[in-house]
Amino acid sequence: MSSRLRWLAKGIAAATVATLVGVGSASAATISETNHFVFPQSFTIVNPCTGDALQFSGEFVAVTHVTVDSAGHEVVVSNGHDSRVVGIDLTTGQTFRLVGSVVSVRTFGEAFTAPTEFTISAVNNFVGQGPGNNLIQHEVEHLTISANGDTTVFFDHVSTECR
Repeated sequence: MSSRLRWLAKGIAAATVATLVGVGSASAATISETNHFVFPQSFTIVNPCTGDALQFSGEFVAVTHVTVDSAGHEVVVSNGHDSRVVGIDLTTGQTFRLVGSVVSVRTFGEAFTAPTEFTISAVNNFVGQGPGNNLIQHEVEHLTISANGDTTVFFDHVSTECR
């Protein structure tokens, strides 16, 4: 998992925990809650299209929806996007914008226990002026933990391209 995707996953996980605390434990009825979170972000990446370091700052906005059914099983869906994230090429001074989105879906057994599944998909478009320096990244990760605690992690799709 890329460091940026790992950071986004941690942010969404924190939002999920905050939402789940608000939902509480299920009783006889299905309950759900939706929350909105804004995380400041600042990070540096090396653009493989140019070899230059890019420094970004802005916000990541996430909406997390949790449903807990009457049996206590949880489904968590999170959607997020970068907001006003602007970067600068530390070599050339050129300005870049980050246009990105993240979607994650998690399912848990009763009271957040196994079995559980987690899928996260992230698209990051680092867009600069002119051709050939735009970095396009797409990453999908899936994690499954079986009822006996065995973990399987595999990447369905990881791509990076320069445009």
